[in-house]
Amino acid sequence: MDEFNFQKNNLLEKFDKYIIASQTDTKGNIIYASEAYCHISGYTKEELIGQPHNIVRHPDMPKDIFKDLWLTIKSGNKWVGEIKNLRKDGSYYWVKAYIEPNIINGQICGYYAIRKDITAQKELEKLNNSLEYEVQKRTKQINEQLFKDPLTSLGNYNSLNEDIKDYSDDFIVLFLINIDDFQSINNLYGFDVGNDVLKQFAKFLKDLDLFGNYKFYRIYADEFALYDLADFNYIDRYYEDLEELKRLIKKEKFYISSIDNYIEISVTIGVSIGQEEPISTVDMALRHAKRNKLWFQTYNTTLDLTNCLENAIKVNKQIDNAIDENKVYPVFQPIVNKNKEIIKYEVLMRIRGTDDSNNDIEITPIHFLDEAIKTKRYNYLAQIIFKETFSKMRDSDKQFSINISYDDIYNFTLINDLEKHILKNKNLASRLVIEILETSAIRNFEIMDEFLSKFRNYGVKIAIDDFGMGHSNLSHVLYIKPDFLKIDGEFIKNIHTSKESFAMVKSIVAFCHELDIKVIAEYVHSEEVFEILYKLGVDEFQGYYFYAPLKDI
Repeated sequence: MDEFNFQKNNLLEKFDKYIIASQTDTKGNIIYASEAYCHISGYTKEELIGQPHNIVRHPDMPKDIFKDLWLTIKSGNKWVGEIKNLRKDGSYYWVKAYIEPNIINGQICGYYAIRKDITAQKELEKLNNSLEYEVQKRTKQINEQLFKDPLTSLGNYNSLNEDIKDYSDDFIVLFLINIDDFQSINNLYGFDVGNDVLKQFAKFLKDLDLFGNYKFYRIYADEFALYDLADFNYIDRYYEDLEELKRLIKKEKFYISSIDNYIEISVTIGVSIGQEEPISTVDMALRHAKRNKLWFQTYNTTLDLTNCLENAIKVNKQIDNAIDENKVYPVFQPIVNKNKEIIKYEVLMRIRGTDDSNNDIEITPIHFLDEAIKTKRYNYLAQIIFKETFSKMRDSDKQFSINISYDDIYNFTLINDLEKHILKNKNLASRLVIEILETSAIRNFEIMDEFLSKFRNYGVKIAIDDFGMGHSNLSHVLYIKPDFLKIDGEFIKNIHTSKESFAMVKSIVAFCHELDIKVIAEYVHSEEVFEILYKLGVDEFQGYYFYAPLKDI
């Protein structure tokens, strides 16, 4: 019996020391408080005994909670809930409380309460909720900006693409408007005047009173789109809109206060009506109209097939000659830090060819890459660039970045060749950056995971290129977790004149830095733009203000 009493007393002592417990009479006055309860509340037992339990009630707790508590325990049932309490020193703590009546001979004689300290858990929840709110807030801001053209506040390409996806089974009318010879306005008056013309033209479009219930977009530089869901029975009305649009544009003059003069424009329009791929077909129609000096063209399946074939033959001949005569080569555009010191180079592919007058020229990928891919020679061109890149890296201590699209990642021949170069030059891998260009959506996450894991294990850094335009996607950033993010030049070049571009870049920088991602700005063309980006916290810079692409480094 002595051993039993000893064990019993020992257990009661431990209960008193470690369990936050109390007992009250039927009115809620404390008649017992454990040592643990005294410790967490900051009161002594003498200060607690005889006091009502609301001595530790926190003013933040709703009265309804305690009303429910008393109704429950007075009816003979157990109450369980979370309570915020007030310490003697004015601070607070959270407990999960288990309160039930002490029933003797069918009568409630008082109440027992046992509590668990959940302060740390509640503080973590509060922190998580705060972080989640901030992330959601910033994600929403950036998402909204990703779907709006910063210069004109019209929808951008992303917005148009999403709108069309939502109604892909409907009969869609799409106009693509290009301002003729817009580059001449920039060359003659400067970018500020050009931007003013674009903004005024955007307003002009929004103020149009036409038959169609159009949505308006600026999808690229001097190209605007009008989109509507059509009724096949009213197709003629859309052609009437085209004629009215032509008449109004011809009549309109845009006053530019900075030069105190008016600027008139003309346009060329591509039209896609009821096509399965409205964006690609309207673009083909516009290009046909431009080549043939038509003021508009509606897409049809026979558009300029002969000219397309002739151009393809010419481009393929240029590629063949470049390969045969060793005229495929990389150029290197420096990327600098905040002190304007070169820290890395972006590797860009070039070939040498001839123009229509047989003059020797440098040709950029925009003119030959599609044909190289179609004719299965892209891998060979890329292998040349990989080889030359690693050769340059051996003679330099700088980082080098190469461009890879999502489609390239699924090109096993190309990726295997890149991997072979890395395995031969393992000491260089940590200075290689792969810039992923979001040319399409991620089609196969398993292959993407394997690619990211494999090359990161070699020490290769990952960047996302041209973020903010095209297929840019915040979820891709969170999924890829890049080391660098390069903001699209469309936002950079106007940041000194556009509040929208400024806000967009500021949001992207803040978002990236919260995720420990370094931000690179390309298309930096002036000291003014550099200073703005510097103050916003951009980490690295690229553009003709610093260096044009270099053949020799």
